[in-house]
Amino acid sequence: MLFEQFKLNSSILRGIQSNGFSLPTQLQLEFIPKALSGKDVITCAYSGSGRTAAYVIPALQKLLTKNFSVSTGPRVVVVVPEHRDALKVGGQFKQLGKYVRYRLSIMAEGLNNAQQQEFFVDPETDILVATADKLLTSMESGRMDFNRLELLIFDEAQHLSDGDMLQISRSLPRQKQTFLISSDGRMEKAANRFMQKPVFIKIENEQKLGRNIRHYLY
Repeated sequence: MLFEQFKLNSSILRGIQSNGFSLPTQLQLEFIPKALSGKDVITCAYSGSGRTAAYVIPALQKLLTKNFSVSTGPRVVVVVPEHRDALKVGGQFKQLGKYVRYRLSIMAEGLNNAQQQEFFVDPETDILVATADKLLTSMESGRMDFNRLELLIFDEAQHLSDGDMLQISRSLPRQKQTFLISSDGRMEKAANRFMQKPVFIKIENEQKLGRNIRHYLY
């Protein structure tokens, strides 16, 4: 199956092709159609399975649909544990969304001056990538309007506390789509507290499984 079969906007397809992606990974094959249909999705998948691109692509597609809200805050919020995760996610948005018009901000400690200028926090940003602690502080201060939010994503969720995820989700508009991206299948139970009938996708690392089987047989 090709990325074209997901019926993505042509500007997103150009970004995918310019990065040398031709065929979606198994995770992307399962994740992207469910995400585009508006479902809440929980993913348990190993590093290298294409987890970040799996949610960045439908997030970009959502930005290309009309939003009639009078609010000016982010339409997409990605919550990560550390600033290095935020930079990785921000970089993936820039790569895949290079032909899409949007504003991207990163809210995290540890950014150098160049990174702060590149990803400065704009109250009218379209995509906000933030560490959980910085996002909670921003919410408490009331400096950013989150009433326009459509999509909430928890990435590397195995390193986020259940309490922080629950507080963040409940502080944001009730009518929203939520993705939870993790390498730990145990997150499913916690996620049911703040997600609406989520679909669960689990992708096994076949190479790792193979090594384990061979070791057991010997």
